[in-house]
Amino acid sequence: MFEKRVEHVDAEIKHCPCCHHVTKGQFPSDLAGPVQYGLGIKAYILNLLITQMVSLNRVQKLLKTLIGRAISEAVMLKYILQLHVALEAWEQDAIRQLLASPVMHVDETSMRLDKKNHWVHVCSAGDITLKRLHAKRGSVAMDEINITRAMAASSFTTAGPPISAINSLRMDCADHICSGSSNSLSIRTAMRGPGT
Repeated sequence: MFEKRVEHVDAEIKHCPCCHHVTKGQFPSDLAGPVQYGLGIKAYILNLLITQMVSLNRVQKLLKTLIGRAISEAVMLKYILQLHVALEAWEQDAIRQLLASPVMHVDETSMRLDKKNHWVHVCSAGDITLKRLHAKRGSVAMDEINITRAMAASSFTTAGPPISAINSLRMDCADHICSGSSNSLSIRTAMRGPGT
């Protein structure tokens, strides 16, 4: 699964006997610390934490079993932060593409976070999917996420054919459509532009 490769880099420290100046050798710029993990391990950690939603503690134990070293939770969280920063431009481009699409699918699903329900709000069109976590569901969260508000002239879909998004639209979320519940999600507020 993973190839374990050990490379050793020395940087010598030399003292000049004449002037007593100390000169240190330089480490390669891509070495940030004494132990480095390759991109494969980083990608595997990110996959487990983000895609598979495995807890930090379990990922730590799994890696200890696989590679014989424990990777701290702080290091794994740093990998998530690095990914977040690296994907910032992609996210802005994805939002632009979602807003330009003629139809956007909007849905939400619950997720437990710190023993409380939160909601993963999903906006997708074609092969672009954007997910945002929010403590609330419905139009309050969608207003704060601020993607559907800019989509006022386009169309939305939940589980069926596209629904034209006009100011007076009421739409059932996919959970309510499937369960037959009559609770509707009003997106009237979510589609108003600034100052309207």
